[in-house]
Amino acid sequence: MRLFEPALHAFIRAHPEDLTGREPMHGARDGREAFGQALLATVPEARRDRARTALTYLFPRLDAVLGNHWHGDDWREAERRRLVSAKRRFPVYFHLGLNDGIVSAAEMREVHEVLADPEAACALVRRYADQSRRSGGTRAAVLLNTLMATAEAVPDAEAEATARSLMAAADLFLGPADGERTPEGLPTRWAISFAVQPVLEKLAPERRFAVLADALDGPSPLFATFMSGIMSSQHGRLWKEEAKPEGERLLPLDAVVELEERMLTRIVRDAETGAITSTDQAASELYVWARMAGDQAVRDWIAARFEKPGFAAWLMRTFTGEGTSQTWGDMVGKRFHTVQRDSVAALLDVDRLEAVARGMVAAGEDPDGAAANFLEGLEERF
Repeated sequence: MRLFEPALHAFIRAHPEDLTGREPMHGARDGREAFGQALLATVPEARRDRARTALTYLFPRLDAVLGNHWHGDDWREAERRRLVSAKRRFPVYFHLGLNDGIVSAAEMREVHEVLADPEAACALVRRYADQSRRSGGTRAAVLLNTLMATAEAVPDAEAEATARSLMAAADLFLGPADGERTPEGLPTRWAISFAVQPVLEKLAPERRFAVLADALDGPSPLFATFMSGIMSSQHGRLWKEEAKPEGERLLPLDAVVELEERMLTRIVRDAETGAITSTDQAASELYVWARMAGDQAVRDWIAARFEKPGFAAWLMRTFTGEGTSQTWGDMVGKRFHTVQRDSVAALLDVDRLEAVARGMVAAGEDPDGAAANFLEGLEERF
């Protein structure tokens, strides 16, 4: 295409967002039809039919623009096959090299090799987490996206070893540099679960339980708690949501009850040793603890430590969430902070914590912005 249709090649290179991914079924059609016409206008009329055939093959999204035919949103398949229609792969075809938002085929071979060993997997994810990206965040987020795309392709014979390695390394994807969401806006814990759950589903129920039970005593307690919570929710437990049909539950009830007991034991142990305060993403664990042992248990634990240096700031970071909003004309989403005041108030004295935050800001003693973000979150209405 570059040699024989250079105008078309240049047009495609300049419009990745219009060509990769899936075409929305709703929205203004006039602009999309104009885009399709402009695309084909780069090719002499005598060769447009051939160009149309080639383009819809390379970019299935164009079938909707040029032919009113929509394809499914199987981004995993495009990513697995490293097609030009995959958002992350598109630049490789035009820059003749890899940017830091891509995991190369050689790197993926290394990933598959180390997934047989949890310690090696942790070391590898830690290495990716230490590699900063030019666009922000780390390459751990890129690796996670690739693991999501390839999860269903894990051979059955390798499923248990892979699941154990992913569960061991999971919390390394939750580093502060990447935040609580992936570059695509997906909550990071969900993204990790999309990389892990398809692998767990390849195992017999007793092996699934063994993997999750061992993970609750392993190096990634945050994600182990999250996955155990998913198992509980499938039975309508923990958060009292509607139970899934029996055929959609990954574990039987007796196994879920034992997981819950192990989960509570790990959370309480980490709270008593102070290990839970080593991360700013422990809010979910505190809520699980309160749900299982009662709000007062968590209130007492917080009250007993409130005056310790740095503890109030940790509470602010822990209970402050992030969101993004985007209005017409915005090129990128605007980040804002949130605090679920009613939920937090069940576990601590919010007015007292707010007063501490205001004092920190007034005294200029808020180096990481924890207090300012917490106060913004309290005022946010959405």
